[in-house]
Amino acid sequence: MVVDSSFFKESVREPFKALAAECGVPLRWVEVRASEDTLRERLSHPRPDSEADFKVYEQIRDQFEPLPEDRLIIQTDTETPASAAEKIQQFLNA
Repeated sequence: MVVDSSFFKESVREPFKALAAECGVPLRWVEVRASEDTLRERLSHPRPDSEADFKVYEQIRDQFEPLPEDRLIIQTDTETPASAAEKIQQFLNA
């Protein structure tokens, strides 16, 4: 199962950690990043699945609590969707 969310605070992550433990399945974190210039550009265009804009991003950024060290970081400024998917698959299979 893949869950897509900002997960910017530990309190948001905790229910998912508890559910994974309850189900006896591993939980793996993939942190998806982009430069602020890229994010500003991406968030300047309307998207049907989100009302978030750059101000929402700034609020989340300022409240972000680091993820565990054992995570994969994908930099979307430089990764293609195909290379990101390959890295994620390798990470999940490790």
